[in-house]
Formats: sequence, structure tokens, C-alpha cells
Amino acid sequence: MKKIIFTALLSFFMISVFSQTMISTQPHNGTATHGTFAPDGSFYSVGDDGFVIKWNSENKGEHYQISDLEIKYIAASPNGTDIAIYETDGYSVNRISIWNWKTKRRLVVKRFTDTISTINFSEKGSWLMIGTNSVDGIIFLNAKTGTVLRKVKESPGMVTMIYSSSTENSGIMYTPLGKLIYTNFKTGVTKQAVSVETNLTQPTLFNSDLLFAGIKNDYIYIYHSVTGDLLAKIYEKNAQIISTRDDSNLYYLVKDGRNYVLKMIQSGIEKQQIITQVENPITTQQNNQISNVKSPNDKDVLSNQSDILVNDTEIEQNEAPEKTYTQVITEKDVLFFEENPVIVKTIYTDGRSEISALTKNNTDILALCENGTIQKTSVEPNLTISKMENISPVIYAKIYDIAVMNENFYFLTDKDVFSSSYTDQSITTVKANNGYTNLLSYQNSLIFYSKNKASNVVISDLNSQTEKVLYKATGSIQNIHLKDGFLLIIEGSSKVVLVDIEKATSKVVYTGVGIQDAILYTENDIYVAKTAASSPNSALIHVDANTQETVIVPINGEVAFSLTQSTSSNIFYGVCVYSGTTKRTDIFAYYPDSKKYTAIFQWGDEDTDAFTTFRNGYLYSNIGKTQVLAVNVSTRRSTSLSRFASLPQKLESNSSLMVVLNEDGSISWYNAKTNSLYANWYVTVEGNWIEY
Repeated sequence: MKKIIFTALLSFFMISVFSQTMISTQPHNGTATHGTFAPDGSFYSVGDDGFVIKWNSENKGEHYQISDLEIKYIAASPNGTDIAIYETDGYSVNRISIWNWKTKRRLVVKRFTDTISTINFSEKGSWLMIGTNSVDGIIFLNAKTGTVLRKVKESPGMVTMIYSSSTENSGIMYTPLGKLIYTNFKTGVTKQAVSVETNLTQPTLFNSDLLFAGIKNDYIYIYHSVTGDLLAKIYEKNAQIISTRDDSNLYYLVKDGRNYVLKMIQSGIEKQQIITQVENPITTQQNNQISNVKSPNDKDVLSNQSDILVNDTEIEQNEAPEKTYTQVITEKDVLFFEENPVIVKTIYTDGRSEISALTKNNTDILALCENGTIQKTSVEPNLTISKMENISPVIYAKIYDIAVMNENFYFLTDKDVFSSSYTDQSITTVKANNGYTNLLSYQNSLIFYSKNKASNVVISDLNSQTEKVLYKATGSIQNIHLKDGFLLIIEGSSKVVLVDIEKATSKVVYTGVGIQDAILYTENDIYVAKTAASSPNSALIHVDANTQETVIVPINGEVAFSLTQSTSSNIFYGVCVYSGTTKRTDIFAYYPDSKKYTAIFQWGDEDTDAFTTFRNGYLYSNIGKTQVLAVNVSTRRSTSLSRFASLPQKLESNSSLMVVLNEDGSISWYNAKTNSLYANWYVTVEGNWIEY
């Protein structure tokens, strides 16, 4: 069925030449992991999809993908423009970066060997304070230059909470060793260390920093942050603390079956009246006059004091003077604390999604959910069970893969396969998708499979609508390459399988350890990219498809991957990572006839996920992860393609048009000859194109 369904929207261009954001209600693709409010009242959320989304008061999110890794924490600078993020692969990559959100320009980046436990800007935004799971404990970065500053002379050990004073002259830290440490940031000297419970999670200051709370073994501990007095120890299973430094009360959420219960522990500062008796300084002369006192409002006698009680009994002139007293009432600020929690309301999330993180401002609580949605409720009490407002409904369907057949582009979503064109902006549904994530084109057929799964490889004839299984994988499929009627399947990290499409036969042509990719150079010659640590000790080897004999290709990198072949039969390309003291990543060209390896582009860091694609005389790669690099293989000149809100993932082209598939399922159209950007498109859940 063919429908003309193109809808034009305004484009949201940023100052940066090469980047463009997307504004919509679309949620995160995966778990939303952390959030924070900005000084202007807007709200930032991050997720394991690498996106930062800035939500405005109208619940519209400005989307921009900063990383291909999980973003675990985000902090907003008091300057109103900068943000800091912590991204990690959960293993070896622990990276902190500071970005100018308006320009989408990275200002500071720093790698750490240890896991980051917390990040926070100082109150004026001068430094980024970083807590680590190391003996150093706390690191201060100049927020503009990234220079490491020494603000603490004595290492506190691991730090999981850090705040500065409003003047930035001092600060308070919590260490799981069981200390609240007050430090003079001018001298770096510890002013005071208060003992509290060890290994508290979710450490939080509230009530203008007067109170401190944390959780351990399903108990909420609440301390006076100055004296270290334990004010309460409350049993609450799986509680999530929400309160901020400015909240008088401690708010937290607990799960109750399918619902969540918002509870509050009340505290505050009360004015307490203190009554003291002060002896009046009465002289003999004043005693002779005291019988004239008629009212406690006599200002000469009361010395302008109010709230004083005076005995106005007459005293004879010659009697000895009696002492009189004035009761003076003064007021003192006293902490009020109610140990028993109050139930504010019972709520549930839209779609019953689990809540992964929480944050709040004065009036609203925002829940970041495991399904990527952002949901909102107020702190106002409610007697009835209420549903949270989902401010991030899904409006776009994700495109999983793209292919080109006879100059036509084909797109795979979770529901179906459709063809479309930039020129007529139409969608034609080809067939339903039976659960696959990837496709290839072969003659008048499409080949389907699923990456990272033990998937069947199926060929579907679009003319006859018939299907047959070409191969049943027993291990997860890493990649498949198509050439001359053959499929080369990289299965798991230990097997390469050659499939004859017409005969529907298969044979294992190489087994080993640490296999990353492989290409069919000729029918008998296969090149396998692997880790150099596995035998044979080279990142690239040649395999004879008939005899399975191997020959080492002498390159010095630690791992090679992402092989692609040019239209010329005597060259192929790939990516090779070099670690050690000088880290770099090469896009290389290899000439099998002359056995020559040459780097045609170098990136000054490790990039283990870059793709390479050869099209129309250009070698394209997303090396560096931020944009697509186009290298003219004749001149070796390189240019960067303008990118959209999401990071580029794959590239396909016909003779005149090029499509980049982005990680969030959007696509970007380019001129295949000039590499200039035409437009960025999403397909909606209703099956329409929307352009940015």
C-alpha cells in the first residue's frame, strides 16, 4: 500500500556547524539513568542510550546524543549553559566531560581509571567536583580548562557526596568510611569530621544542609549534620530518597505492590520562646517614686522593654527597697523533627514502568524509568491513587537497518519492511518483519537475520513472496558480508561460515579465538580480522577457503575489525586499534597483491566500534564516534558530514543519494557526490515521515 505521508516541520539548528538537535517528546531508548534541574527550571535527563535530553516547561525535549556509552550521571552548572556527564562502559572506560549545551561543543574531557561515584558543580560553577572509588577520593577540575586543582590536602578516601558552600570557600563530603568531612577549600585543611553510619547509599543533605540522610540495609538514617546526632533510623524497604538541599522535609518513595508510595518525614526550624527573669536596677530614689507606677506600659520604669510583668503594689517612702524582676521573652531557632513518616500520596507510573531514578524541584517530582520514559507528579497530597503524567510518549518508530536494491532504499522497523525515496517522499510497505534486526539485499530478494543472536538467516523473494532458510546459526551472529552469491557469516567470536546462496549450502572456513570480522576477497581467499592476543598472534590473517591454511598479515595493532571492500578487486579497508603508551586508531588500506598495509587516516585515541563503508570513490567511517568522516581514496582528503541529533551507525547509498542510519533509528539524507546534507527524517508510529 502506497501513501504520500510526508510532513514538514521546522528545523532546529544549533550554533555548531556540524550538529543539529531534535525537539520532541520521544523518550530515551533504554533506561533513563539520571536527571538534574538547570538554573532556569528546565530539566536534563540522561540514559544508557548516550542521549542528553533537556526538557522545557512545555514537556518538549531537546535531544542530542553525546556518547555511544551509558551516561550514568549528569550535573548542570550554575552558569546556565554548561553540563557535565559521566559516561562508562561499566568496565574500563570512565570518562568525564563538560559541554556547552548551547553550542554542543565539548569543553573538557578527562579519562579515569577508577569508577566515578558522584559529580557536582561548585555553587558558583568554578569547579567540577568528582567523587571516585579510589584512595584519592575527590578530584576538582577547573570547569573551563579541565585543569586538576588541589582543594583537599588530606585524601578522604572514597567520596559519594560532595557540596560546596555558596561562597565556594568550604564544602562538605560524605565518605562511606562513615564521616561527614567539612573542608576549607582555600587552605585544603579539614575543619571538622563528624562520625555517621558507614556505607550509606543515596547520601543526601536537606533542610539547608542542617540534616543528612542515607540508606543502609533497608533503613533510612537521619543525622544532624553538624553534631552527628542520630535523629532517626526508619525501616523502609527499597526506599528512594528524593529531597534536595533546600527541602525542609525528607521525601522518599517506596514500592507497594504495583504502586509507589510517596512519604515525607517532617522537619523544620521553629521559633521557641525563652523566658528569663532579669533583676531591675532600682535605686532609692526610684523606690520613692515606685508608688506612682500605675501601668506596665510606663516606659520610664520599664526601660522600653515589652512583655514585662511588674508588681505595682505601693511601697512606703522610708521602707527598704524590695528587689523587682523583669521577665524577658526571647526567641530562638530550634530544630523541629518528626520521626514518624507521613504518607503524602500513592501513585503509579504510566505503563507500570519501574522507576530507575528520581529528582525534584520545589513543586514537581520527576521519575526516570527503565523503559526510558520521563514521568511527573507533584508534591501535593492526594487521598486517591493517581497515575503519573508521562511527558515522553513515543512518537517515532525505530529503523533498525537499511539496504539498497536496484537504486531503491529499504528500511526495517520492528513491525515491517518498507521502501521509500527522498525524491517522492513516499512509503511502500513490502512485508511484515518476523522479528529480525538486520537485512541485506540480493538480486530481487532481501536477506534477514538478527545481530548478537543465534538467528536464522532467511532469504525472502519479493516477487514470489517465498522464503527459505539459508543458515541456522548456533552462536550469536556478529556480522554478515555478501559478495558474488556468497554470504560470509561471523558467528560468535570463534567461527567463520561461508554460505552459497543459490545452493543453500554452508561450510566452516575458519575457527579461532577473538574473531571480530571477515571478508571474502575472492571465492578462495578470506581475510579475518581478530585480536592480536589470540593465536596466530596478528590482528589480521589470510585464510585459504579450501585448505583453511592461515598466513599472518604483519601489522602491529592490537585488534582489527570493520572490513570493507572497494569496487576495485585489489584493495580492502578496515580499522585497527593501537593501545599502549601511544593510543591511536587507524583506518587502513590493505593491498593483498603487494601485501602492503597503509594507514589512510589516524585518530588519536582508541575507537573499538568504528564502521567503514566504501561508496562512490569515498571511504566513510564514524571513527571518533561523533560524525561521519568521508575520505577521498584518490586524493586522501577528508571531510566531515554534518550530523543530526543522534550518532551515525551505518551508511548505504545508490548512485545519487546516500542514507546514514543513526543510532536512535532516524535517517539522514545526503548527496552521494558532494556529501552535503539534505534532510533528517524519522518515521512515526503511524507510518509517516517527519523531517527535521
